[in-house]
Amino acid sequence: MSEPFFSEHWYRVASLRPRLGQGVTIARRRFAGRPAYVLTDPLTGKSHRLTPHAYALIHRFDGRRTLGDAWSDLAEELGPEAPGQSEVMSLVGQLHGADLIATDRPPDVAEQAERRGKQDRQVFKQNLMGPLSFRLPLFDPDPLLSRTLPLVRWLVGPLGVALWLALVVWALSGVIREFDTIRAAVTDQVLSAGNLALIAAIYVPIKLLHELAHGWVAKRYGVDVHDFGLMFLVFMPVPYVDITAAGALPGRGQRIFVSAAGIMVETALAAGAFLFWRDMEPGLARAALFNVMLIGGVSTVLVNGNPLLRFDGYFILSDLLGIPNLAKRANDWWADHWQATAYRAPDVVPKPASGYEATVFALYAPAAFVYRIAISLTIAAFLVSRFFILGVVFAAWSLFNALLKPVAKAFWTLTTGPRLQRVRGRAVLTTAALGAVVLALLFALPAPWATRTQGVVWLPPSAAVRSDGTGFLAEMAVAPGALVTEGQLIARLDSAVAAAQAEVAEAHAAELRLRLAADAVAAPRTAAITRIELRAAEEDLARALDRLSDLEIRARATGRFEPLKPAGDLVGAHVARGEEIGHVLPTTPPRLRFVVGQSAIDTVRQHLRAAEIRLPTRPAVSMNAGPLREIPAAAFELPSPVLGTAFGGPFPVDPRDETGRRSLARVFQFETDLPEGIPSRFGGRVHVRLDHGTRPLGLQLADALRRLFLRGFDV
Repeated sequence: MSEPFFSEHWYRVASLRPRLGQGVTIARRRFAGRPAYVLTDPLTGKSHRLTPHAYALIHRFDGRRTLGDAWSDLAEELGPEAPGQSEVMSLVGQLHGADLIATDRPPDVAEQAERRGKQDRQVFKQNLMGPLSFRLPLFDPDPLLSRTLPLVRWLVGPLGVALWLALVVWALSGVIREFDTIRAAVTDQVLSAGNLALIAAIYVPIKLLHELAHGWVAKRYGVDVHDFGLMFLVFMPVPYVDITAAGALPGRGQRIFVSAAGIMVETALAAGAFLFWRDMEPGLARAALFNVMLIGGVSTVLVNGNPLLRFDGYFILSDLLGIPNLAKRANDWWADHWQATAYRAPDVVPKPASGYEATVFALYAPAAFVYRIAISLTIAAFLVSRFFILGVVFAAWSLFNALLKPVAKAFWTLTTGPRLQRVRGRAVLTTAALGAVVLALLFALPAPWATRTQGVVWLPPSAAVRSDGTGFLAEMAVAPGALVTEGQLIARLDSAVAAAQAEVAEAHAAELRLRLAADAVAAPRTAAITRIELRAAEEDLARALDRLSDLEIRARATGRFEPLKPAGDLVGAHVARGEEIGHVLPTTPPRLRFVVGQSAIDTVRQHLRAAEIRLPTRPAVSMNAGPLREIPAAAFELPSPVLGTAFGGPFPVDPRDETGRRSLARVFQFETDLPEGIPSRFGGRVHVRLDHGTRPLGLQLADALRRLFLRGFDV
């Protein structure tokens, strides 16, 4: 042990006669296969875990025996494994500070008031340091939950779990089949302003049911719930209930059920909404159901159900693993082992942990840290885009808590922490050397630098062989694969209606010509009226003849004709106006047209060295593209809908655009010739890598961060 067995301050506490606080209970548990004991305060609902040795001491606190006698008995019983006097004093101080034990001495009212004030200040400090998620307590929900529990008891038991599982599995099987439709609906609806207002209206009621589910399940197991309020997440008021007392439940399954109740409600709502949404006609009700799916599904995966954030999923994982207080213990494990190994600090002794626990700690802490940073950056980008300057301030505060605060805390430990007092110089030098290595890796070591985007095998609009009329295809004038020139006849349609209309129009015009000739001699006044009628009839005849000429499908470009279907299937088929029957493929090498976003266009223009392409059908094969040609002027139009998010592309498109080609942001188009011999399919997707050489990774990250805030800051 790093601390002496005896303490010079022991005499100050040896005569105390401690006892457990009023109502405090002790329950035996097993965590990660090892026994432990949990103290629970019924007033606050908070639980505290004790080791078997600590329990052996506290078990002797009966209010009659002095602390000195209790420790002496424990030392005699455990021998060398007994805790030292300093450890005992630290334990007693922590328990007394948590109001879990009392002594024979009169309570210090001033000390209790100070302790309560300290707790209040701590809550205020947490709200201040986390302005994007501060809590506002409102009332005690316990009476309400007790009165309403009989109405839902059948749902918060085994029957409810079975129904939930059946509903989710049923809906999930449908989601897999309808995944493309759902993805397209996300693009069409989520980004619209009206839908954001609908999400805000739906979000709070869903979260209210979420929190009520926590409370009902906790009440089912006899847990009191005394705190209900609002938690403001990125300015959005979200209900919460404090179910901390559920941590004292003896059964692991009970604790998991309490933690998972809210997630189960949200996923059940999402599943039910999907089953109705897929069969409902477009409208407000269908949009509302889709948003229920979005909130209940996406928020569960990213936030509530994600164990890397301290929400429901975290507590579920902690109980599943049998490791309470997982996040803090994982961080402490990393700190202790780093200080003991890298700094060789003699005063740092890592807390005992099994191989299983050590593996969990080693994986969890860095994963949670990286995920929190990613979420913070996402929130920062959202706030900047929606709330401008105010959003920037709060986003910076959020990033401070997620990144800068841990760094500042580590710096304080390094420079003033008592555990590193004897190895301060070594610790500073080691950290400085490590920092220099990291900085060199980030800002001195060259790393591959490239912009990745997507394009399509490009066909100009004139390549489409499209009918201008409507009829049945009577004849193919050219064979598949034949070379054709612009204006050459490719196919001819037959339309009895168009032919009859032309005959009628021609006969009517001929009749009026004869009448006009007669009226010009016999009735000059009538001739003027007949002349007007003849002019209208000739216009009708011209339109009828145009419709007849539209039955001839001609090439709009020079190249090789390729029908969409075999000629035998086309002949006799009905062809509607505007329908394509094939393409005239250019005899030159096929062209690739790809898109670069506005945030990356300067990099592409100034630092482009080469372009590589990969086809989805041959992802392992990289091919060099030819010289690039930029299409003049930026625009919001994509060359093909496949580049939009509705069809799996990287560029968000305007949900109001029926063509799926109008981008929400300005884009720049480039064109290049594809290498000969590539098995390309016109209109197919192509992955493009624009090589810029090398650049240190830190500078690339800085560029990415600048592009992230490009729209909000105009930098």
